[in-house]
Amino acid sequence: MISNLYATREKDMEKNLHSLVKRFEKVANRLEKVLGIAIEAEEGSRDEEKSVEAEFNAFFIPIMKEYLCFSEKLDEKVMEQAQCVMEAFEMHGEFIKKGTCMEKPDFSSTEFQTLIKPLQHKIDEVVSIRDKNRGSEMFNHLSMVSEGIAALGWIMVEPTPVLYIGDMKDSAQFYANRILKEKGTVDTKWVYSFINLLTELQSYVKTYYNEGFLWNSNKTNIKDDEGAHNSTVKTEGEEEAVSQDHIAKIEAKGSTSIESVFSELNMGESITKKLRKVDKSQITQECPSYQKQLPVPSNDRLPQISTAEEKKPKLPCKKELVGSRWNIENFEDNQNIVINELETNQTIYIFNCKRCTIHLKGKANTVYIDQLFNCGLIIDTLISGIELTRSTSLEIQISGYTPIITLDQCDNSQIYLSPKCLSIEIITSKSSSINVHALEEENGDYVEHHIPEMLKSTFTNGKLVTGFVEHLG
Repeated sequence: MISNLYATREKDMEKNLHSLVKRFEKVANRLEKVLGIAIEAEEGSRDEEKSVEAEFNAFFIPIMKEYLCFSEKLDEKVMEQAQCVMEAFEMHGEFIKKGTCMEKPDFSSTEFQTLIKPLQHKIDEVVSIRDKNRGSEMFNHLSMVSEGIAALGWIMVEPTPVLYIGDMKDSAQFYANRILKEKGTVDTKWVYSFINLLTELQSYVKTYYNEGFLWNSNKTNIKDDEGAHNSTVKTEGEEEAVSQDHIAKIEAKGSTSIESVFSELNMGESITKKLRKVDKSQITQECPSYQKQLPVPSNDRLPQISTAEEKKPKLPCKKELVGSRWNIENFEDNQNIVINELETNQTIYIFNCKRCTIHLKGKANTVYIDQLFNCGLIIDTLISGIELTRSTSLEIQISGYTPIITLDQCDNSQIYLSPKCLSIEIITSKSSSINVHALEEENGDYVEHHIPEMLKSTFTNGKLVTGFVEHLG
């Protein structure tokens, strides 16, 4: 009885996976047609059209199939998130289909927000699956995907979308390294399948959209552009007739002018008799009245230079508790951000804050810090630890205890530890100028320790051994 149920469930899962792949292939076929038309209209080359279609197939279908298959083998939540990833790529394809047929809109306009909304909704859905399953043993898996899926936002990045995708891939790699260190063979293959998806996306964008997404500058449908283009094409006979008439006119004009030049040269010194004497008052450099008549450009006509920060809309500040998660986001120049009476099951997520001071009072589980600049943090006690990503110029003070601090892509930061916290583990990756200050109980002074950045690798008994470079003297 149980074996029959298991076999039935396995068949259903296989059927569902097959239907998902079929759906994705249909989206690929639709997008192939759009990309083919766009390239034919712009370049007029069928060979290039075929190369785009081949690249598109190589990019989407094989790796997505592999990713979905391994997701099904791992976990139900991982598969649920994988389905959202596939749907996000579908929305990504729909965006390209519509975007190539319209003029570039203002990113803050309602038109663009309507266009990007389905893709943004799917990306948020992928991230929400991670947030709802923080207690799951698959949390690192869900986190890796939720970090990497943001790469689909390259559409809004100019002029370096390829670098943006690389940054998102690096963020996903942070969690991928954890999985590779702790898990087995199936997990490893699953990690590589998703990372390969991002790598191929990066390669695809580099090939066709290296400086940003290509909107249709003619503001009309591509098919209409094709008709207009064909109607203006002249036949070979017409072009030849026009060119011959044009050349004849140029030759006739050129012969007359050359003859007149030679006749004047033969005049010798007497040619200067034709020159007219100029009065001093007619020289512009010495004539103030003439200079006063020169038009002065008004400030109204000067081009207004707007910076990128002025165009970028400021995100709303948030300090809210959602379930067991505190969110602190988008604060600037605020020196009094305080959370009182934290509980042991709560996590704190701090994102995109600049020049702020944040005080976390009580005992919490974990603190996640992402994209902070020039901020100070005072933290009492944590059960799991602190994770810092893509942050610069931080000062972190641990007044109680935390077992581990992980820094990824962080620079120029200071960490102050209490005497209770001297058994801490500090893990750094792609970080520089990190100093740790340990408080001594005897004299109450902080002693500064620098975390090494330079590594030295040598072969010892046939094995590669890596250590830190020490400077003595």
